Amino acid sequence: MNSQNFFELALENQKNNNFGEAIKNYKKVLKTEPDHFIALFNSGLIFSKSKKYKSAIKCFERAVKIKPDNANCYNNLGNAYKDQGKLKESKIYYEKTIKIEPRHANAHYNLGSLYFAKNNIPKAEEYYQIAINLNPTHLNALFGLGLIFNQKEEIEKSIEVFNKLIKIQPKDFRSYNNLGTIYEKLGNLEQAKNYYKKVLDLIPKHPGAHNNLANIYVAEGKNEEAIEHYKEALKFIPNNFAVVYHLSLLEPEIIDTNLKNNIKKNLKNKNINKKNKSYANFLLSKYENRSKDYKKEIFYLDQAHQLYIDSEIKKLTPQKYWLKNLPEINFLNNLKCKVDSSDINPIFIFGLPRSGSTLIENIIASSSEDILVGEESDIINSYFKEKILKNKNINFNDRDIQLDIINAYKKKNLIKNNSSIFTDKSLENFFFLDLIKIIFPNAKLINCNRKPLSSLMSIFKNNLVNLSWSHNINNILKYFNSYYEKIDIFKNKNPNMIYDVHYEKLVHNPEIETKKLLNFCGLEWKEKCLEFYKRKNLISKTTSNIQVRRPIYKDSSDRYTPYMKFFLKYKKKYKWLI
Repeated sequence: MNSQNFFELALENQKNNNFGEAIKNYKKVLKTEPDHFIALFNSGLIFSKSKKYKSAIKCFERAVKIKPDNANCYNNLGNAYKDQGKLKESKIYYEKTIKIEPRHANAHYNLGSLYFAKNNIPKAEEYYQIAINLNPTHLNALFGLGLIFNQKEEIEKSIEVFNKLIKIQPKDFRSYNNLGTIYEKLGNLEQAKNYYKKVLDLIPKHPGAHNNLANIYVAEGKNEEAIEHYKEALKFIPNNFAVVYHLSLLEPEIIDTNLKNNIKKNLKNKNINKKNKSYANFLLSKYENRSKDYKKEIFYLDQAHQLYIDSEIKKLTPQKYWLKNLPEINFLNNLKCKVDSSDINPIFIFGLPRSGSTLIENIIASSSEDILVGEESDIINSYFKEKILKNKNINFNDRDIQLDIINAYKKKNLIKNNSSIFTDKSLENFFFLDLIKIIFPNAKLINCNRKPLSSLMSIFKNNLVNLSWSHNINNILKYFNSYYEKIDIFKNKNPNMIYDVHYEKLVHNPEIETKKLLNFCGLEWKEKCLEFYKRKNLISKTTSNIQVRRPIYKDSSDRYTPYMKFFLKYKKKYKWLI
């Protein structure tokens, strides 16, 4: 056989994914024709696909010497370096590709993906858009753009892009999965479930879709379905400790010796990522809690939170926003009311996490079917966060502030013509009480109060994934301090405007306390207010979603007492810590 025969055989091998034989035959070609460009180029592609990056780079570099102006060679050199995590080198080759061939759509996409990996979203969007302009059906560039729009909270644009992708490629499971996450975030759980089920129709073994479905079933109180899907996910990702952790909340009996041994074995693996290590440590803390070794429990919890924040910090609202920006802004008397909202009667439930807000909202919602339940709408905070983080000037005399916020509630279907009562339990709203008082003069303000140590430890024992301040004891204490200061200042200027619900009193005397609460809200108390857990439309995406599905029970106020010794050093600085 001559060189041409080996070359044709190699092409056939490559076409049939018989890469080992293809490489052997390409080598035979190159032995007699060392400058055979296609043999070198194709060998580079095969080595890249097999993750043999050094061999791939050698092939592409030899090919480039033969054809110095071949843009595809440089693009694939960039890919080989990118796949090794060498982003600086890959960027050089992508830019060289574009210099040679300015209309090279893949190189523009690849540059965009580099910027996306570095969290440079504006540049990533720019290059994804160029790639799409050059090739309107570029699936990966469209997908990347959809992710960016979602990240920027440009939800309608994100939905439009993913739907466009599905029209081009109806079997693009990634788009269905992301549409699921978008609709889940929007609170449209039925639509979200439909999209996750479409993913599973295409890829029955997709662990992410199983996990996402399980999370929705938990929010809906369908624990059996949730357990089934968590277990399905674990068939394919058995060492994903985030899934194990969430399953353990529904099936505590899985916290056994075998799991503990498996966790410790996996923690020795150098390739385990920080997020997975974080959940492994959360699980280990549960063993120490059972043994009443509280010092070790705190140690594992501290490790868990540090690993989590190291892993996710770039995705979260900066800690500075919560601990410095918000506490220092004075909204008092800045906003002048220019919009008549006297027909709107919202009930704002706020306070510290893990203080009974989910319970209180569901008690109120059980009073009347006309009450629209907002859960954690995050409307007011999101409005100001966007301006604060971008250093935009806030004009408090701007009528649009009020209109924008009212329209945001309308968009979430919380303000309707036939109903003017809705709840919003965005806990951080205590920062905005002066604004709320002006925008919604008929608002009822309910402060959820619990013993500070109980709230603190309940936060630290759980993983409040979206709150950057909640993963460090010092930051938690600072946030608590801002809360107590803001509440005191507002109460001094506006006596009797806030109704305090004390969690400990509520669980010990539910009927008396709920009657007083409903009376403050101007609502009728009914027996079913204490049977809130029977509501068919009860949806809870908070950490309290399991507790809120059972009757009020007398929580032991002493169960956090053993932890006080770890916080004695803070009592001098924080007088409220008792």
